[in-house]
Amino acid sequence: MNALNMLVIGITTTVGAAGAGLLAQNGEITQRRAVDRGAIWHAVWAESLSGIVGSVDLENNTFSLTTEDGASHAIRVNEDTAYTIDGEDSTAEEVLEVGAQVSATVDDNLVATGVDRASD
Repeated sequence: MNALNMLVIGITTTVGAAGAGLLAQNGEITQRRAVDRGAIWHAVWAESLSGIVGSVDLENNTFSLTTEDGASHAIRVNEDTAYTIDGEDSTAEEVLEVGAQVSATVDDNLVATGVDRASD
C-alpha cells in the first residue's frame, strides 16, 4: 500500500449529475482531486497517510507524521478526531506517541478524522 492513498468515504449525487471520476486503486475506490465545478454533486473524501509519529503537541492539536518517502506532514486534530489501537477505541495520548507507526485519515486541510495505531 502506498504511503498516500485517497479513498472516497461518501458521495451524494443528483439526477443528471456528472460522474465523480471514481477509480479502483489498491482495492479501494478512489477519486481524483480534480473537481468539475459545473457538476451537481458533492464528494466527501479523505486521504490515508501512514508513517511514523515524529512529534506530538496536543496543546496545539498537532502532530507530525513522516511517511515512507521521507516526507513530513503536519497533521491537525480536533475534538472530532477518533483514536483507535487495532480498531478499538483509544485516546490521543495512547495513540500519538513519538516513534509509533500510525495511519491517519485526513481531509484536504490535513485535519485528522481518525488515527489508528497497531498494537506493539
